[in-house]
Amino acid sequence: MDLSISNIAWTEVEDQKIYKLMRKYDFNGLEIAPTRFFDDPYNIEEKQILKLKNNITNQGFEIPSMQSILYGRSDLKLFDTPKKREELKRYLKKGIIFASKLNINNLVFGSPKNRVMSEDNDYKIGIDFFSELADFAQINNTTISIEPNPKEYNTNFINTTREAINLVRDVNKSGFKVNFDLSTLILNGEKLSVLTEESINLVNHVHISQPYLNPILEGNIDLYKNLFAKLKELNYKNYISIEMKKVNDNNNVKNVEESLKLIRNLV
Repeated sequence: MDLSISNIAWTEVEDQKIYKLMRKYDFNGLEIAPTRFFDDPYNIEEKQILKLKNNITNQGFEIPSMQSILYGRSDLKLFDTPKKREELKRYLKKGIIFASKLNINNLVFGSPKNRVMSEDNDYKIGIDFFSELADFAQINNTTISIEPNPKEYNTNFINTTREAINLVRDVNKSGFKVNFDLSTLILNGEKLSVLTEESINLVNHVHISQPYLNPILEGNIDLYKNLFAKLKELNYKNYISIEMKKVNDNNNVKNVEESLKLIRNLV
């Protein structure tokens, strides 16, 4: 298992300080939110993408995952009119191409406000939608991964880890997997037993997180230990990533360092 952290936990001016800490605690993955680097990330020149790739690679990091892939695009709804759904699909395909050029193996589809169901047949629409995206992701050597979001995040589509696993089974494409999220498990009161020898093969990426992206230092250390033990038992090979929001401009670096140290000592 490799370790990474999402760059939503600090500001751009703190990048170099955080990168130094990541190397100190042997975190070799940097999960990115694309709008952290570009206002309109999927419509930039290829040379800008390659420059970003080189900058991160030269720091000694891989980019295992991309999140906040619909940030700023609340207008694009999965369960809206066919026209709106097609716009969302086209936008996500641009995101997949962007990720592919950065050798990113995981795109997190969280975006709770973009996926609110209104009709009983919307689940079938979701299967068809992600089936096409899965094929496109596979062609581009990456994976789109559904992240279950609890009802507290104001969505009604794929609220639980079990529902995410079932959706991936229903789509049944290698380019579509589960993004396991610990905060979802916590808010739903789910058990780690949802991860089994069969279901772990459907998990492409793991987020160590607290509800509402609060600092992971506020979490239950025993739960973290139990999760790592479960992942080792099931021979999980992909990245585990710290996901949390910024604290404030004065404490981000300290919060990140303590979080990196905590997780490194638990693995």
